Amino acid sequence: GSRSRGVKAAGPDRPVGAMLSDEATLLTDLPDCVLGRILAALDGASLSRAGGTCRGLASIDSSQAWERLCEQAGAPNSGAAPAERYRKHAATLCRECRRPTPYVFAPLRVRLCERCERSNPHKFALATRAMLLGDARFRLLLGRRPIDSLLANVPSHRCNGFIFYVRPVAAAAAQSGLEVEAAKEGEEEEAEGVLPRLLLFALQVIGMDDPLAGPCLSLDELDLLRASLEARLRSLPSSEAADAAEAAQFSREGYCAAYRAGQRRVLRAALAEVAVLEGSADGEAEGEGED
Repeated sequence: GSRSRGVKAAGPDRPVGAMLSDEATLLTDLPDCVLGRILAALDGASLSRAGGTCRGLASIDSSQAWERLCEQAGAPNSGAAPAERYRKHAATLCRECRRPTPYVFAPLRVRLCERCERSNPHKFALATRAMLLGDARFRLLLGRRPIDSLLANVPSHRCNGFIFYVRPVAAAAAQSGLEVEAAKEGEEEEAEGVLPRLLLFALQVIGMDDPLAGPCLSLDELDLLRASLEARLRSLPSSEAADAAEAAQFSREGYCAAYRAGQRRVLRAALAEVAVLEGSADGEAEGEGED
């Protein structure tokens, strides 16, 4: 029959195909039988969002779709409506493996089984403030910034007198802060007329003295610098992919791999800076020749 949202139903004089080809422009313009099939193909999260989109979709009978989801997920039959049964069951599932678990990962307040927590240290490893400060890589990312202001925004959980922080979140926050700080310093140094910070880092990597006299280097000096950077880049023992495959994140090999990856990034960025400086030097030389 007709629906409250004013959409004409399909009938002998108005086949579904004609509605789809001639008039249907919105999802809610489709007849109930078509919408029911669409809803039946959705997962639980999508079905919930669809029902909350508008009154038209909320009015569609989706009980069969919810019943199918309950059967697939193994939700117990408690006598409640299928949608409510599925939501209660979904709230008990592990965030990673989607299996029921009684455990909650307290810092993030999500369901997480012990197996997934242990097998995903890159997501869920925990560390105290002292453990973070004892990590050389974290101290390098932290720089001169106070650690307490950074940890104030990191998910944590207090247990037995200790505060445990989600280590990957803390590392990501430190990395983000370092990048912002480096960008600000780079803008200040550019205004002061000194070489870019990445280029100065690269000079330290290859063992050359920092050029403190100013931003101007001759073409011969730039050629020497570029050759030195390329030689150092070639000397690194393996690729980023090999480092990542061979080393666990928090092992000694992992720290060495991260250090090599950082050197590669610095050297490549420095080569790009050298190319810019070479272009500027060429332009100045041509201008002097014309004069």
